[in-house]
Amino acid sequence: MTRLTRLMLLLSVLLWATPGQAETFWDEDFENHLYPQWTGATGCTPLLSASNPDSVCGNPSLSTDTAHSGTHSLKSVYNATCGMDSGPGCGSFMDRFHPAVGTVFLRWWEKLVSFTPNDVTGSKFVYNKSSTVPDETFWHIFPGQVTHGAQVNSNFYNRLCPNGSTDSSCNLFSNAGNVNVLDAQWHCVETQMTASGANLSNGLARLWVDGTLVLEYLNMPTTNVPTTYDFITLYTQMGNGTRYVDDQAVGDTRIGCGGSGSGGDTTPPAVPTGLAVR
Repeated sequence: MTRLTRLMLLLSVLLWATPGQAETFWDEDFENHLYPQWTGATGCTPLLSASNPDSVCGNPSLSTDTAHSGTHSLKSVYNATCGMDSGPGCGSFMDRFHPAVGTVFLRWWEKLVSFTPNDVTGSKFVYNKSSTVPDETFWHIFPGQVTHGAQVNSNFYNRLCPNGSTDSSCNLFSNAGNVNVLDAQWHCVETQMTASGANLSNGLARLWVDGTLVLEYLNMPTTNVPTTYDFITLYTQMGNGTRYVDDQAVGDTRIGCGGSGSGGDTTPPAVPTGLAVR
């Protein structure tokens, strides 16, 4: 083997191994039970448990009405008469943890059917949360909107919001593109949230719909204490209509709209160490 051939072989191995530096933590296709991967729903009874692995007050719940892949999706029924109530029949929430990271990417497929966001608060869909500090971002639809937005919250930190106000909650409207979420059609939604350093303006939020960037806010102050995100919450609250979610994935790099969700281990192989080519 010539020296050039050895070098080319080494280069190809290293290039193949590079993706091991980034991970998709999990990819949920909702084909199996919610428990034990999903927990929470503390606002209602019965809780997700081994004896009742699919109950989140019955809303959200696994459904065969429609699916992006496979035969099941997660169905959420939004009831306009419920207001902030998260009791039985009005919808609830459920959590799933992932490794703690400063930058977290989400990907999910969603179908909204005869859906109208609440005309005061909008409708809650998905949260990025931290279990150690009261910092969170929820991705939702604002009142009167037909595309996604976000709200960055910190219970104890007033920061300068992109609209020039100073508040502990900053609304982030679509500002980079326009892709309407059409009724009764599957859409791919991707998000990125990066926590800023403590009292620094280096956080960011991005959101893509069907591969098109529709929201991008850079150089944001998001927190006054060191923050990592380590779980997500799926909400059914505020609004009217039905929402289906499928192929929900979480990682520390952009995941993309491909793939159908396996529910298994999707972590790429780690980069080899101590490698020698002879």
